[in-house]
Amino acid sequence: MIGYLTTIAALVLIASLVGLGLNMQWGVVGLVNFGVVGFFALGAYVTAIVDNGGAGPFGGLAAAAIACAAASALLALLSTRLEDDYLAIVTIGFGEVVRLVTLNETWLTGEPSESPISSARSPAGSRPMPIRICFSCLQPQRSPSCF
Repeated sequence: MIGYLTTIAALVLIASLVGLGLNMQWGVVGLVNFGVVGFFALGAYVTAIVDNGGAGPFGGLAAAAIACAAASALLALLSTRLEDDYLAIVTIGFGEVVRLVTLNETWLTGEPSESPISSARSPAGSRPMPIRICFSCLQPQRSPSCF
């Protein structure tokens, strides 16, 4: 039961951090940015790949921060002078590119049903914990295996 509550608490905290980021961009600054889902997915996949490679969760966290910072720097260079609708189009494109790469590059992320995130270990390392990331903002259908 503790493992279940820990998983739910971690997922709620992650969703609240994404919500805070969206509130800063849309609510405070007024920029329509749909790329948050792409950065969320990129960070999750990099963390899972590096963690499964043996670097541990903190190594995965550092690698995800570096990968997301590099991707955001590239996206910032491409969209520096864009306004309103055009910024939204570029950021939707970034989210779609991340989604398509994670689904189609099987040498990097495995098959879509066997993503590295599904084999993530619990913090105690005792048993596998089924974690799936759904692109609910990008895909209208709902998968029954997702939380």
